[in-house]
Amino acid sequence: MRVGKANGIGGYLAVAALCCCLAAAGCGRKTAPVPPESVVPVAIDSLRVELTAAGAQLSWGYPTRTTTGRKIEEIRGFEIYRAAVEAAQFCAGCPLPYGEPRTVEGGKLPPGGQPKVGHFQDALLRPGYHYFYRVRATTGWQYAGEPSNTVDFVWQSPPDVPEALTAEAGDGVVTLSWQAPRRHLDGSPADGGFVYRVLRREENGEWKTIAGPLPGYRFADITAVNGRSYSYVVQAARRQGEILIHGKDGGPIVARPRDLTPPLPPFGLVRTGQDLRWQPVPAADLAGYRIYRRCGDRVERVGEVGAEVTRLRVLPEEEFCFYRLTSFDAATPANESPPSVEIP
Repeated sequence: MRVGKANGIGGYLAVAALCCCLAAAGCGRKTAPVPPESVVPVAIDSLRVELTAAGAQLSWGYPTRTTTGRKIEEIRGFEIYRAAVEAAQFCAGCPLPYGEPRTVEGGKLPPGGQPKVGHFQDALLRPGYHYFYRVRATTGWQYAGEPSNTVDFVWQSPPDVPEALTAEAGDGVVTLSWQAPRRHLDGSPADGGFVYRVLRREENGEWKTIAGPLPGYRFADITAVNGRSYSYVVQAARRQGEILIHGKDGGPIVARPRDLTPPLPPFGLVRTGQDLRWQPVPAADLAGYRIYRRCGDRVERVGEVGAEVTRLRVLPEEEFCFYRLTSFDAATPANESPPSVEIP
């Protein structure tokens, strides 16, 4: 993507506005004329473009000041200028054939100086053509700023959907893997060389890019939180100069990482008569303890208590038996620790 200096689209409006104001001053108006520069917005310098399977998505920040520094409360609209040249015939020094502008409505700027972003999507793109875009803001039918910076790209068919997407949920991690698409969206065969981006959405949330561009076919999301459900999509992208053309995704895949780490085993287990006692296990997600008894070759679980319990009375046994404890956490299903030492 190249960024160029605006030229040649819009200086005439400021001249026309000045003439109109001067004429009004000579026609008996009692109010002083308004200099055009006091209402003309500054040129936009934040025009950006993202290329997806839906086409070119332009975005820019609303100007907040006029060319004289006055604060702007409302932008009437925006004019989008586009030039298209067959890439094979493009001449770097030749004038660009900008057509009639397409318009986008503006609106009031948020109070407190909060930024506001304008958007425009162009889906009418032809492979092999070099496209150039500029945008300018208007505060009235005759007050328009200078054209913005220029964004440009050569459009090519985006990649098809990455194949064989899988998600493996682990403990605090979701591992995604996929294979490269074999074709572009226009059906032409793909020769590889794609990069990939991963988007994630939490329950009832918005899609956000969490990784990319990635050169490989695997990604581990180590920011996933146990017990939460996440939706993932993976998109392939082909490079076109300094810009990426992102393709479609095959729909979301859902994963829910969960706690797989058991707490420490209980320690300090002792028996006094029919009472078992032990030290509490220091684990934030501890749910409780399980008591096991071994009599001969027979092992059975004889009880389960909550995390706050560290003392338990057992029933007298008719034969010589041994006891041991485990701890378990609040995961679903629960993770159970290895057993404590065994005592008679």
